[in-house]
Amino acid sequence: MHAGGRPKEMQKGPSYQNVVKEVRHFFEERMNGMKKAGIEAERVVLDVGVGFGKLAEHNRALLEGEWEGLTRPLMWGLSRKSFLGVTEKEKGLRNRDEALDWWHRELLRKGKPMVWRVHEPARVKSTLS
Repeated sequence: MHAGGRPKEMQKGPSYQNVVKEVRHFFEERMNGMKKAGIEAERVVLDVGVGFGKLAEHNRALLEGEWEGLTRPLMWGLSRKSFLGVTEKEKGLRNRDEALDWWHRELLRKGKPMVWRVHEPARVKSTLS
């Protein structure tokens, strides 16, 4: 999982020139290291670390980013993240749950290989049905 720093400091002024490019580079380095260590790529899911050392604008950039060329699925753990409040206001939604639903539909629409880490599986299934 990508996390911008150590837990106690990661939310203190996170800064990226290009968060998608930097997280992609992080993944490429880790995948090369795992390959050298003999870990099969098929066993790996790449977690972008939404909310871990990232501001709302970084999370949005990751969600909207192009991830072409990565050979592994991305993991998205969006539920209960503070950036959903920004989406709620921007989209005129009633609450963060509706913002979460909106992002789940957006990710599904992109059709990319992914894994979702969720707190309420039944809600996600209902949203995407």
